[in-house]
Amino acid sequence: ADTGHGMSPEVRRQAFDPFFTTKGPGGSGLGLSQVYGMARQSGGTVLLDSAEGKGTEVSLLLPRAMGDVEIETPQRQADGPPLDMKKLLVMVVDDDAAVRQVAVEMLRDLGCGVVQAPGGAEALALADTLPRPPDIVLMDYAMPGMNGLRVAAALRERGIEAEIALVTGYAEVEEGDTEINPLDGLLRKPFSILELRTLITELHKKAQARGVTADA
Repeated sequence: ADTGHGMSPEVRRQAFDPFFTTKGPGGSGLGLSQVYGMARQSGGTVLLDSAEGKGTEVSLLLPRAMGDVEIETPQRQADGPPLDMKKLLVMVVDDDAAVRQVAVEMLRDLGCGVVQAPGGAEALALADTLPRPPDIVLMDYAMPGMNGLRVAAALRERGIEAEIALVTGYAEVEEGDTEINPLDGLLRKPFSILELRTLITELHKKAQARGVTADA
């Protein structure tokens, strides 16, 4: 809860809409949308009480766990030990600085090495100057100049063998697009750190199958 200036009825109605923001250019509008989406996925919800001049109160409601709780353990590779994320170099390409930073921080929390670029041209230039090629590339779809599919194709033309996954909130991008284009995975926005870790693990398995891994 806060004692700020509060929200108008119009803003309150759109507060949880993906990409809605009152921050103007540079605002991401994904924060509340992610919170709402994660709460709903868990069987809960989020309540918003706000009025102009009276501040805002947000209530996060989550279902109580009943019975035994399963403790989650790191996913293991088929041949045994858990994936050592510290050996991975991940490139994040997204024109939205706020969204890009969220992904970067999640990856760093997982232990990955991370480099980032705000667009396709910058990503290609970065790939040409890195001491070693990235192991995984996480690519936004809708970006000025070059969309994610075009950037992925350009990376392949440069001989980059990294696993490339499209990270997008656009519904028109389907799983089939990752099969007919030079892509290895698809992750929907908003996503949780668990979903991101699962994707990274799956992409690493694909790299192992092809004999291209960070620890090969």
